[in-house]
Amino acid sequence: MKDVDDLPRRTEDFEPKNLDDLSLDQLEQYIEVLSSEIERVKLEIVSKNSVMKAAESVFKK
Repeated sequence: MKDVDDLPRRTEDFEPKNLDDLSLDQLEQYIEVLSSEIERVKLEIVSKNSVMKAAESVFKK
């Protein structure tokens, strides 16, 4: 598994992979990897939203 520091930090840092040289199996594997990453990001968004809502409730009292 890659280190978190190896991941792109900003949207403009992401460069799509050249798909021309990939086989069908490699393309399927790439979809699996991207799908897993999307799920990881969605979970992080949920987590950060929860933290933000908790902080807002503390400071609005």
